[in-house]
Amino acid sequence: MKKKLLTICLIIATITSFAQSSQKSTVAFGIKGGINFASLLQTEEGSSNSISSSSLASFQAGIFADFKFGDSFSVQPSLLYTGKGATDKENVSSEGFSESSNVKLTLNYLQLPIYALYHKPVGNNDFFIGAGPFIAYGLSGKEKGSATETFEQPVPPNEETTVTRTSAIDDKVSFGDSDTSDVKRVDYGVSAIIGFKFNNGFLISAYYDLGLANIAPASDADIKTRVFGVSVGYSF
Repeated sequence: MKKKLLTICLIIATITSFAQSSQKSTVAFGIKGGINFASLLQTEEGSSNSISSSSLASFQAGIFADFKFGDSFSVQPSLLYTGKGATDKENVSSEGFSESSNVKLTLNYLQLPIYALYHKPVGNNDFFIGAGPFIAYGLSGKEKGSATETFEQPVPPNEETTVTRTSAIDDKVSFGDSDTSDVKRVDYGVSAIIGFKFNNGFLISAYYDLGLANIAPASDADIKTRVFGVSVGYSF
């Protein structure tokens, strides 16, 4: 993990240094925000099967700088507040017992993606597509939902009654690397983006973040983030 994280940091530092040192580049700044559809991909140790959770609607907002080199290429670092996580529904049943849960896991990160973008003029407008690494730092998180148990309980002398118990889940997520933590604080991976900027500065884009870090502190689990989203913004 440390080698992967170091590689991501080196790529980000190299791209940023190149953008800042070039005397031929022009820079534009902007803001953007949009909606995320986040999910988690989980695999267990010793199993080849993977579990994809249901998507969780969240949001993303932040600022960016676009270092343009000629008409066709730019480097765009961003600083974003972004939501990740998932919605998890489970149903377990056996003879005389059943349990169901519906839980939303919300994770909030400060994320730094750096895109290498290719630009194609469309009249006075601009089509762009690109990809690059990202690194994210966990700020806060919450697990909220409910769990319901249904079971048969003996009633003297020879009868049974059905008992249903529902409990609320409302817990803060703890970040860290220990076994008592819920989620590791650092996430990293690669991101792709495609979009269109109008000549008045208004822009619209779609993006996909592919998490490569295992954010599960437990050694027997592997959990990675996935985020698809759309955003609008303005380039000054």
